[in-house]
This record gives sequence, C-alpha cells and structure tokens, in this order.
Amino acid sequence: MRQILLYCEVDMYETFEKYRESIERLYISENKNFCQPHFHRHVEILYVLESGLLVTVNGKSKLMQEGEVAVIDSFDTHSYTNPQQLRSISIVIPVSLCPAYKERTKRMKLAANFLTDTEACDEMLCLIRLMQKHTYNIDEPLYLTTHYSHADEAFILGCLATIMGIVLRSIPFVKRNDEKDENLTKNILIYLDEHYSEDLSLDSLADHFGYSKYYFSRICQKILDSSLTKYLNKIRILKILEDKNNKTLTELATKHGFTNMRTFQRAFKDVTGITASAYKANKFIL
Repeated sequence: MRQILLYCEVDMYETFEKYRESIERLYISENKNFCQPHFHRHVEILYVLESGLLVTVNGKSKLMQEGEVAVIDSFDTHSYTNPQQLRSISIVIPVSLCPAYKERTKRMKLAANFLTDTEACDEMLCLIRLMQKHTYNIDEPLYLTTHYSHADEAFILGCLATIMGIVLRSIPFVKRNDEKDENLTKNILIYLDEHYSEDLSLDSLADHFGYSKYYFSRICQKILDSSLTKYLNKIRILKILEDKNNKTLTELATKHGFTNMRTFQRAFKDVTGITASAYKANKFIL
C-alpha cells in the first residue's frame, strides 16, 4: 500500500514529500492507495480501478469513476484519503524519466488535472499493464521503487514517454502565472526548479521573496534539509542527466548553471556516486 511516511511540515494542510525527492526511481503501486495532501517534484499518474475515489488536486476535487485518470504535475498539491479502500494504480515518475514532457511544458501548467476521455484512459491502462508485466517492486519503508532489467529499460522508458504523450495530446497547458501561492515552500521549490541555471544567491532569493538573508537561509535549511548551494547543484546535475543533447561535459555544465568545472565534478560525484567522465564512459548519455 502506498502510504506516505515522511514529510517536511509546511502548514496544517499540505506537506512537501521530502523523502520522495531523494528517490530518482519509478514507482508503480496497484493497491488501495491513499495519501494526505502533499506535493513533490515528480509527476504522478493515478488510474482509478474502482468508482468513488475522491481525488483533490490544487484545491479542485473530483469523485472519480472507474477508468478515469488524475494527472498530477510537478509541485501540484494532491490527496486521495480513500476511506472506502478503493483500488487504483499510482505511478510516480521522476522528471528524469520524462524529459521530453518536461521540456515541452517548461513554465506551463496543466489546464485540468482529470482525464475522462475513454480512449485516452484505455490507452494509458494498456501501457501500464505492459510495464507491470516487465517490472517488480521493492516496497521497503522510505524506498518504494519499481525495478526492471537493463534489457527492458528502453521499453519501460518508451511506455512512460507514450503515457506522457497521451497527456500532452489530451490536456491543454496554460502559462504558469506569477501570482504567489500561499505555500512558501512550493513557491521556493518551483522558483528554484525554473531558475536553477541562473546565478542565484541567498541575497537575490531573499530579496525576491521579501525576507532577510539570514531568515531566508533558515527557511531554506528547513525546507531543503541541506544548504541552498548543495540543493541547487543537485538540481543542476539532475537537469544535466535529463539533457539528451550531444554536448561536451563543459558545455553541459555551463548550460545548466555551473561556472566552475571543479564544482561541477564534485557535485556530480556527490549526486551520482561516480565521476562525470566515468558516467559518460559507462552510460553513453553525457
């Protein structure tokens, strides 16, 4: 069962699912899924198997019917408490696994979060069943992940790309406005995700959000559970891993906000556990 186990508290209504941010792996859960109001950077697809599941996304609720889908984008606040213990399929997709979708929707947001078109939903279920056939789960506390063989990797990524293609085809996107959400945590995370490649500092961010540098530093430490610099460097490395352009390491580092190659090399090893050159040699991605 997909039960949320660890959060960073924000207010009494919604939380940042901090533990999920540290897991860059797919997770497919077919169960009596439920969750309290929360948000994360990953994309989530919820396919409803039994009618009557109340799903809320960004304050809008829908009593969902069998065969309908909720699409939860990065940082969308969502919940489905599920007191009736209805079955659904929850798919948590790290943004590194859907780079084309994220590139197409940069600084945009879904015009709607609920998909009811029968053909589109049926196509999604077909793809989900194909993925389930070639994957297995590890359901350890704080490490809910779905695994697949190296031989199936391209197949699984293709299924995910097609699912997100159905979303792009079926739901319009609108430009994200600049109105600030009441949730400061969400505002900060979205801003860092959109401006990560810029020369950001505590001073500039504190000024942008209207706080003193020292108070804002404490806020960031509580939200990010690390220094601002370390968090930004992690985002930059993840963006580099998502970048499929055929560029050199230096070009990629510069494009994604690193001004010093030594800093880039150190950050890359901190995030991935190996050096950038070793990753390139073994994965043929960079």
